[in-house]
Amino acid sequence: MTHSTLDLKNYKKWLNENIREGNLDKRYQNWSEYTLDIWSEIINTNLIRANKLTTDSFMLPNETIEQIEIFNSQRSKHIFNNEVAVISGFPLMLLDFYGNKLESKTATYNDSSFKGKEFECC
Repeated sequence: MTHSTLDLKNYKKWLNENIREGNLDKRYQNWSEYTLDIWSEIINTNLIRANKLTTDSFMLPNETIEQIEIFNSQRSKHIFNNEVAVISGFPLMLLDFYGNKLESKTATYNDSSFKGKEFECC
């Protein structure tokens, strides 16, 4: 997912409108109801998106993705178009902390579910 940097002050408004209109999956609206499957999906999705952004590889990263790599990739791929790829930092922190052990902790949702799907952001 990308969002225009020209209209960042309206991002939350856009998000709330899309939630009300039913354009966004309701499973993600209430954090207190997240299951391990949902957390695994969110973690893996954001890690795959970050890896796609930085290496053009559509798979889970094998190593930590440095913030400077994300910044440089954002700058070269999106910022010149007044866009930014939306990627959560929480999964990146987990990858940094757990390293290769993270995959076994999120094994309930694996990257095979992403085969053939392209994320709009990267």
